[in-house]
Amino acid sequence: MADAFCQGSNLVGTPSLYINCLLVGLIESSVNIFRCQLFKKYMYHSTKIIYFLSFTILVLFSACSSPETRSMEVTATAYNSVKAQTANDPVITAWGDTLKAGMKAIAISRDLIDSGFYHNMEVTINGLEGKYKVLDKMNRRWTKKIDIYMGADVSKAREWGKQEVTIRWKPAE
Repeated sequence: MADAFCQGSNLVGTPSLYINCLLVGLIESSVNIFRCQLFKKYMYHSTKIIYFLSFTILVLFSACSSPETRSMEVTATAYNSVKAQTANDPVITAWGDTLKAGMKAIAISRDLIDSGFYHNMEVTINGLEGKYKVLDKMNRRWTKKIDIYMGADVSKAREWGKQEVTIRWKPAE
C-alpha cells in the first residue's frame, strides 16, 4: 500500500513524501506483525484451553467409570442353617435376612466391614461359581475370614473344611 501511495504521487523524490511513504510502510508492517502476534497468542491460548478441556474430560470419564475390582486373600469356612452353628434362629442372619437352601450367601468377619464390605455386597470367590451376597456377620473374634452358606447340608460344609481363597469385589462408589 505504501508503494502504491508513493508511486501514484507527483511528489516522488521529495524528502517529506519519502518520509511519509516510509511511515505508511512501517505502520502497515507493524499492523501485520501485531496481527501475527495476536494470532500466535490466540493459538497459544487456544492450544492451552484445548489441552485443559481434554484433560478435564479424561478425568471426568475416568471418575465416572466403574471402580476397579479389588481382591483379598481370606480364610474361608462353611456354615449351615442348624441350631448348633448359630447364635439364635438358624435361618435369620445378623443383618436380619432370611437364609434359604441354595442361596449364594456369605458371612464376613467384622474387620472386613471396616475395610469397606457392606450388607448385600456381591463377592466372587475363586474356585466357586457365581456371585455371593454378603448377608451375615461373624463373631468379632474372627478376622480376615468368610463363612460360605451351604444350607442344611452339613456334610458338604465339612467337605469344604477350611481353605485360603481369594475373594473379589467392586468397592462402593
